[in-house]
Amino acid sequence: MQRFAQSWLVYELSNNATVVGVAVALQSVPSLFAGPYSGLVADRFDKRRLMIGLQSMMAVLAIVLGVLTVTHVVQLWEIFLLAFLLGVNEAFEVPARQVFVFELVGPEHLQNAVGLNSVLNSIARAAGPAMGAVLVATIGLGTCFLVNGLSFVAVIASLIVIDTAALHPAHLSKRARGQVREGLLYVRRSPELWAPLTMMALIGMLAWEFQTVMPAMASQVLHGGATAYGLITAAQGFGSIFGGLAAASARKTSKRLLVGEAVAFGVAMALAASAPTLDTELVLIFVVGFTATALAATGNTTIQLNSDPRMRGRVMSLWLVAFQGSTPIGGPLAGFVAHAAGARAALAMGAAACFGAAGLGVLAKGWRDRPVSPVSADEALLSDMDAEVPVEALATPADEDSR
Repeated sequence: MQRFAQSWLVYELSNNATVVGVAVALQSVPSLFAGPYSGLVADRFDKRRLMIGLQSMMAVLAIVLGVLTVTHVVQLWEIFLLAFLLGVNEAFEVPARQVFVFELVGPEHLQNAVGLNSVLNSIARAAGPAMGAVLVATIGLGTCFLVNGLSFVAVIASLIVIDTAALHPAHLSKRARGQVREGLLYVRRSPELWAPLTMMALIGMLAWEFQTVMPAMASQVLHGGATAYGLITAAQGFGSIFGGLAAASARKTSKRLLVGEAVAFGVAMALAASAPTLDTELVLIFVVGFTATALAATGNTTIQLNSDPRMRGRVMSLWLVAFQGSTPIGGPLAGFVAHAAGARAALAMGAAACFGAAGLGVLAKGWRDRPVSPVSADEALLSDMDAEVPVEALATPADEDSR
């Protein structure tokens, strides 16, 4: 709901899709630069406690933006600043939260859990914009931010009361030199990691930015307003629910599945770019949401199951860089294309990125085209690491303490 309200607020103040892209980019800049370090923090500290602190700060930021908006004193620079600070929180919270899913269920249920987590997020994406559109039309934009701020009470309470004895905690890394470089070298030497990460970076930078384009699509192309934008965003959210359910029901993941979903996402984006009416767009954006969420869940699972447990936080921080940290480039670019050539052209650019990512996955050498079984993923990885890519071999002599 806050993302819906923030994008619409910026568009309302600026009447420029490029400025909306700048706001989205500022929220993602911290992920681009802090990603490897935030992953190391997730590997070193208790994820649950880390999330409690960061979620509390997110609540404060939402309430501040809400107060500024309801008092009618909010300015663009204030929105940009608060978006940047929220991005700093997300840069450290997202890797910890992604790895925490693994600690909740263990390796045997990871793919199902990632899919179900996507379903829950998608329900929020569907209900949030719809609720936001109602609040904007009846009470005002500021209410969206205030309600979001108060909702963090439930989030923090759930983290506090969780049964820690039922978790599958990962071994916490001790402080040592060279650990960030160690993680980067590990990914570089693992095609089953760098190939899907590169695919998701390309898709995240250009295709996933369809959300930046949607205010212009709703307003300028389909001649609607905040209500049309809310319906489009809600339709995408409903599609994501079914896409997440499809991912949750999968028993395995593979290179072929990830490449196929990238192609399907590209086709859906291309069709959405050519939609002649709002009704058609709602149907096609539903398909976009379905394919996008299935692709994201498969990519997340593939990377986690192929990661050494000792490196999982650092690897998932690179996932954050690839999928969200690329937004500082893709957000303004998508907004610029939408402003200069139209929203349809920006969506078509995203479709082309999906096809390019699929081609990269097909051509990637060393990425074994075999299903990854979640049942014994950690055990297989530990033995594979010893046999093929030992962590010890990635450290330099100066990193003796790290080894």
